[in-house]
Amino acid sequence: MDRLSVKAGLLILLTVIGLLVVPAAARAQLEMANSGGQQAEETEPVVRSRALFSMTAARPGESYDAAVVATIQPEWHINSASPYQDWLIPAFVAFDTTKVLTPHSVIYPRGRNARLLGETMSLYDRRAVVRFTVDVQGEANPGEHNLPVRFTFQPCNDETCLPPETVELNLVVTVGENGVAANGELFGGGAEVASVPPGESSAGDGDGAEPVESDNEIQRLIDEYGFLGYFIALGLAFVTGLLLSFSPCTY
Repeated sequence: MDRLSVKAGLLILLTVIGLLVVPAAARAQLEMANSGGQQAEETEPVVRSRALFSMTAARPGESYDAAVVATIQPEWHINSASPYQDWLIPAFVAFDTTKVLTPHSVIYPRGRNARLLGETMSLYDRRAVVRFTVDVQGEANPGEHNLPVRFTFQPCNDETCLPPETVELNLVVTVGENGVAANGELFGGGAEVASVPPGESSAGDGDGAEPVESDNEIQRLIDEYGFLGYFIALGLAFVTGLLLSFSPCTY
């Protein structure tokens, strides 16, 4: 068999592979995307956060208790507001002060010490309550007012950590008369938190990605077969890309 026949055979083979693989790969990719979307919708978040107020109605010119409550899935935790290690992301609550509502005096829960990866770490698990005070300005008009709250945390288990998250919460405060106590299980008493000033966040991440394939073999085909080598290289690269698209990827 001469060299021209070998070239023609390679082109035919690549064409057949492309015709067979492309429809199946596209169908499989679509099924994976659909199943992945359904799985994402069904997956419970590791941390659920809420912003709660202590009264059903607040009078202008007075101060009230409020809190961010984080519920953490079993076998997971988040770093406390004052982690012992500088490279850990602390839990942190931030606000956007409005003309009507002024938050202040944040009180973080005391972290629980746990021995992980050979080090003692300060963490929150199961539930963490970050308390703060909200001043309602004297000129506040009756009705609902919103206080934007941001809660930053990093979920981890005994083996790995997820990327840090910042969730946007909304504390709704109704200004009016005849308010009664709300969320009594949280604000009804019991000092379950201790004042722990949050440390400075010194976060830094370096997540590099390695190349998945070298182009040496492709260049060799181009050098050997000339213009025909471009088509061979293109076919190989296309098929390789399809195969790599099915490879699992981890954070």
